[in-house]
Amino acid sequence: MADTEEYIIGPEDELEITFWQDRMLNTTVRVGNDGRIVIPVVGSMTAAGLKPSQLSRKIVEKISIYNKSITQASVVVTRYGSNKIYITGQVHQPGKKTFEIIPNLWDAILEAGGPTEEAALNNVTVIRGEFEKGKKIVIDLPQYLNSGEISKLPPLYKGDTVFIPALPNASPNTRPVSPLARQKVIYIYGAVRLPGNYTISEDLTLFQALGLAGSITELADLSKVRIISQSGLTPTITLVNLNDNHQLVATKPIQLNANDTIIVPARRFSGNPGFWNQFILEILTTGASVAITILLYNSF
Repeated sequence: MADTEEYIIGPEDELEITFWQDRMLNTTVRVGNDGRIVIPVVGSMTAAGLKPSQLSRKIVEKISIYNKSITQASVVVTRYGSNKIYITGQVHQPGKKTFEIIPNLWDAILEAGGPTEEAALNNVTVIRGEFEKGKKIVIDLPQYLNSGEISKLPPLYKGDTVFIPALPNASPNTRPVSPLARQKVIYIYGAVRLPGNYTISEDLTLFQALGLAGSITELADLSKVRIISQSGLTPTITLVNLNDNHQLVATKPIQLNANDTIIVPARRFSGNPGFWNQFILEILTTGASVAITILLYNSF
């Protein structure tokens, strides 16, 4: 978890305030829309705009007037209501989402259950809220995913609205069967024949997933395959080199987790993909599961 001390308290946050010198005063409060809280003895005071440590000191200053034995107070944010964004359109769980730290666009979409099969990810619209209010930004999300440059996505700010439209040929009556939280979904983009999101019923390895996406294309750069996994507040990016053929020693296959994203970038030049790329392409095309277990991968 990020350092709570760096968080700025805002409206709708929930705070746990404790006094180890007098536990009778312990309380949980919600910051009102006016930015104020009400706590025992002290009464009403402003909390919004302060860090938890700053609010703690102010509480002690006020409460010590009535009880000089209290010299310490702990303020912990238990629910982050002020850092909120709205995600609408073709996601499985649309609505208001709150965060301690607002994530990047792709992580935010995954927090909303991930895109539906009808999502037009190349036309995602972000409508600014508190920052540059009303400004619209259209984002081609697969472009960032395919290049592996998620860190360069335009940042989201609190109050923003993210709208994911449907593909032009999508049925307006199509609804997801069940929320993604009850499914196992992976996302595959880049130099594969059938990019998109896949609902799976059992654990898959990286090679099995690539086969599910119709195999790689001839222009795939197998030396820079990326797996983006959700790990806490920030994603973990693993770079996998499938071109390392110095050893054909059996290693544990790369297992995928729910919400993992696989990016297979295209090489920056065209031409003969080489024997090794072609070898892997044939394995994926024919579904030869025995050969998959002997391929070596490196994680950086």
